[in-house]
Amino acid sequence: MLFSFFKTRKNKQFEYTPRYYNPEAEEREARLKALRGEAATDGSGKRISFRRQHSTRAANKTSNRNVLVLVVLLGGMFYLLVLGYLDVTTTLLLMGAYLGWRLGVFQRIFGRSNSGDAA
Repeated sequence: MLFSFFKTRKNKQFEYTPRYYNPEAEEREARLKALRGEAATDGSGKRISFRRQHSTRAANKTSNRNVLVLVVLLGGMFYLLVLGYLDVTTTLLLMGAYLGWRLGVFQRIFGRSNSGDAA
């Protein structure tokens, strides 16, 4: 598909490595640690960190910036249209070019792709 009005996100991919319980291996590791004099840990001291809030903030910041740029551009073009520096045809052409650039139409037409796959 060459043209769409909305950018679609790629599916989330998760890496899952299954863990198997082997009581003999655990006992052997505990004995080795005891022989070495290391403290036995059950893994409860590890911290799990999630970056969900960071990515949400970054997405909101980018979205807010995009909306601000769009409002400024459309407002400026409307202002120039009212003053008479631009005619309706030029204004519509500029708006179409901006929307085509934001939606990635030109990148698809001229063969450039941000995601690394050939479009």
